[in-house]
Amino acid sequence: MTRFRISLLAAFMLLWTLPVIAAQRVALVIGNSAYTRIAALDSPVNDATLMAAALRRVGFDVIDGTNLTKEAMESAIIDFGRRLRGAGPHAQGLFYYSGHGVQSRGVNYLIPLEAPITQESHLAIKAVPAWWVLDQMDDAQNRLNLVVLDACRNNPFSVGTDKNPIGRGGLQVIDAPTGTLIAYAAAPGKIAYDGRGVNSIYSPFTEALVEAMALPNLQVEDVLKRVRKTVRERTENRQQPWWTSSLEGRFAFRVGSSNGVPHDTEASAAAPVASDAGTRNRGFIRPVVLDDADSRFWLKVKGNCALVDEYYKRYPNGRHITEYWERRRECAAAP
Repeated sequence: MTRFRISLLAAFMLLWTLPVIAAQRVALVIGNSAYTRIAALDSPVNDATLMAAALRRVGFDVIDGTNLTKEAMESAIIDFGRRLRGAGPHAQGLFYYSGHGVQSRGVNYLIPLEAPITQESHLAIKAVPAWWVLDQMDDAQNRLNLVVLDACRNNPFSVGTDKNPIGRGGLQVIDAPTGTLIAYAAAPGKIAYDGRGVNSIYSPFTEALVEAMALPNLQVEDVLKRVRKTVRERTENRQQPWWTSSLEGRFAFRVGSSNGVPHDTEASAAAPVASDAGTRNRGFIRPVVLDDADSRFWLKVKGNCALVDEYYKRYPNGRHITEYWERRRECAAAP
């Protein structure tokens, strides 16, 4: 055998034995605590620090910042979008935010530090709409994205009246674009506790999420089910995490290896998200309006296993159909 053939064979064997590079993971983590114009929060900076470290352990390239102004948040979001686009169509993106958040006129707003907000119309100018991040993810055209919002605090604005407050406490559920899962610390319109509410330096939601992320081979939906159970127990049923999902592939934070980077079988489990206008349009920025008949009926029956099937009978293609099937499985497994 000639030297050339030996070299060629050696190169082939090396390529055969090398693991296929896993999909690149990119995350943006923001935690705002030290508000000066509204009530400061105890745990968001701690939460963001904890989350950033956990994400790095499972293979994410993390952009992180704490106590950010609006300009700094905008810059971080733009940088996140740029890196996510550069990571390619198989990249996995994650955005995490802990801090004050309110809903107003169908939009969820993340509140930056030192935001001079004295009336509701200021939110669109002085706060950061959550859909800005979804917009960056949509432009990146990558296959899978996660959004985690630990921002469902009490309404922080003391000005205004009960009939005309500046925004509403809690966050409103928004449609998850194709290939995206959006996780909320609390149910729609409900508030979430920070560390002070559970005698911890971390919020119950973020602490439970980081704990569950460390477990190997759990799909993200199973991670969130564990988180929901843990948070309910630690808050004595005062808080229940929520999520909406349009994921088309599998995702686990930690899969089969000590450093948390998934094997290729997991990294390539889903095809890149289609870019045709029928499946990836900008309509996702329109929120689910919770006072419509569909959502009112779901909120009425979801807590009662004897009634939950009524939702399917009335709304077989309703906006809560994914939640219906999950709830139905829970009811079937209940003793």
